[in-house]
Amino acid sequence: MQQSKQHINREGLAKIIELCYDMNPAGVRRTPKTKLLDDIGWSGPPPKDHDVEMGVARPHTVSPPPIYPTTASLEGDYIAGLTDGDGSFFFSFKEKGKIDPHFTLGQFQSGGLDLVIELQKYFNCGRIDKVSASYHRYVVDAIEDLHQYIIPHFKRYPLHSYRKRHYELFCKGCYMLKKGEHRSHEVTRGFEGSLIYSMI
Repeated sequence: MQQSKQHINREGLAKIIELCYDMNPAGVRRTPKTKLLDDIGWSGPPPKDHDVEMGVARPHTVSPPPIYPTTASLEGDYIAGLTDGDGSFFFSFKEKGKIDPHFTLGQFQSGGLDLVIELQKYFNCGRIDKVSASYHRYVVDAIEDLHQYIIPHFKRYPLHSYRKRHYELFCKGCYMLKKGEHRSHEVTRGFEGSLIYSMI
């Protein structure tokens, strides 16, 4: 659409907005589609002929649901890619110096539930939290499971985004937790300063 300069008029912008909300469900976006259409001054019904290929508009079609790999095709590099985009390594601090490590990977849409179920099967540990009707999260927070399954996995299948640094700090923190080094007040303060704030 940009190549054919359709985006320089109001109808073209409305078509692009429609495309964006077809690619990702409205529940994922903070700004309602109707507000964006209002902001560009589009007062008519949403344009329906925005299924575009090579700059030529075709009749609107409903996109099929995303296809996620099955257990048989779920591979280590694929999981590393998912984690680069949607995963998290972090620690939570509780009363009396208790520190809990967490690896999480969340997915939107109905097919996302199938994917996090496959992740749970792949790693053979962890749980699935239903955060909302459209968002499910795979969680591993048992220190034994993290050391046995999660940490070795990403050592074998490295991350490439900024989460690689998070993972490295996470490994360091989990090692300290396993050895009980965090029980010292001085170490706990150093743990917070050197690990947690480096992971922001």
